[in-house]
Amino acid sequence: RYGAYSMIVRRSGMQKILNFFKTYHIFLPYDIDFYAVPTIKMYTVQEDIVCSLIHSLSDNGGAFYLNKKN
Repeated sequence: RYGAYSMIVRRSGMQKILNFFKTYHIFLPYDIDFYAVPTIKMYTVQEDIVCSLIHSLSDNGGAFYLNKKN
């Protein structure tokens, strides 16, 4: 979603986000909507917090992933 792969959100921050979306009836929020929440504090990091090994096994990177039938 617009480049946000993951986020770490404190419980108090999530409560602010949830209350804002409920108040303004935002049913399909994107990560770019979080800046509009009053009093929310947002930070970024310059280094990875969590990462995976390059070329590691994954069930969502193979051919025909979207057409896979279980």
